[in-house]
Amino acid sequence: MKRSAFGTLLCRVVAVSAFCAGAGCGAAATGPSATTADAIRSTVTSAVTVSMAGLHVSGNKLENKDGQVLFLHGVNRSGQEADCVAANNSTMLITDQNFVNVVKSWNVNVVRLPLNEDCWLGINETPSNAPYMGAAYREQFTSVVNLLTSNNLAVIIDLHWTAPGTTVATGQQPMPDADHASAFWSSVASTFASNSSVIFDLFNEPYPNFSWGVQSPAATWLCWLNGGSSCASSNMGFTAVGMQSLLNTVRSAGAPNVVMVGGLQYANEMGQWLTYKPTDPANNLAASWHMYGTSDYCSTESCWTANVAPLMAQVPVITGESGFQPSNGICDIAAMNSFWSFEEANQQGYLAWVFRAWGDGNVGCEGFSLIDDENGTPTVYGSNFFAHLVGLPSAYLSLP
Repeated sequence: MKRSAFGTLLCRVVAVSAFCAGAGCGAAATGPSATTADAIRSTVTSAVTVSMAGLHVSGNKLENKDGQVLFLHGVNRSGQEADCVAANNSTMLITDQNFVNVVKSWNVNVVRLPLNEDCWLGINETPSNAPYMGAAYREQFTSVVNLLTSNNLAVIIDLHWTAPGTTVATGQQPMPDADHASAFWSSVASTFASNSSVIFDLFNEPYPNFSWGVQSPAATWLCWLNGGSSCASSNMGFTAVGMQSLLNTVRSAGAPNVVMVGGLQYANEMGQWLTYKPTDPANNLAASWHMYGTSDYCSTESCWTANVAPLMAQVPVITGESGFQPSNGICDIAAMNSFWSFEEANQQGYLAWVFRAWGDGNVGCEGFSLIDDENGTPTVYGSNFFAHLVGLPSAYLSLP
């Protein structure tokens, strides 16, 4: 998540309707017709129980152990990347069976968990956060993952916060660092290699040589793929490790799990992903895409059709993060529906940011929090996603 959970505001919508409340909100926005939504949902199976085990890539689809084409729809659970370095254990303490029950009440089938490499490796500790780092962090997080997958939820493990050398990982970096990222993935991959419900998201949001709104040149994609000297023109200030190397690390650890690799410009630019696609001996690779409405480089349906749809025709594309901001002061429910329709028409999956009660206090608008409390009460923003999830199955029907 490249935006502050507190700093970016969304226009509130009243319940599931498209009305904004409060200053700065405009007229209602409408989405696709009920007929269009019904047509899309007719491509999904009504099977009550779909296993989230045995995840693997088959062509451009993600399948389970039974060969069903999975329709991932889920949420991000933030906190694991931040609370540990802040000497705060609240995230782990509230990710228990009650949390599982609450998540499943939203009819999600996948949870994405952002991690901190310092916390997992137990490095760059301070006297105050040492009890929440290293072995303690790994043990708690492993228990959380096992709890989720034992309840038939898929889990995406995401390397979210990193930092080189002795710098404490307190935020996002443009690329994974050569100092620690490989050690992180070697350990994580070894830990979860036998859990086929776990997906690895190599690096949250790459943005080497970042230029907002301009298509990235070949040199930037080569930095993304290879790291090291390929990033010589970058102003990152540290040596990066590339996506190919991290993927090799995961496979060398004996982990056959599905691996996600995000594109450029905070995982939003995907146009050259296939050209620079890492080589995977396990043939179990998916693309990771992030989509945050009008603020992103590729935020329109025409851009998705031109740049993302061709990728979806070749490999699974899992939208690890998504969220929607107001458009010209209007709560853009139409944009949400357009995005969901695009994903479902291409039989791909998506997750929303973020299933965490950050707290608010704003009148009429709030941040990307989907929930108001740990009982899963939807925020007004979250109520739209909640309503969309109702009745969604976990697998697509095979199309002719």
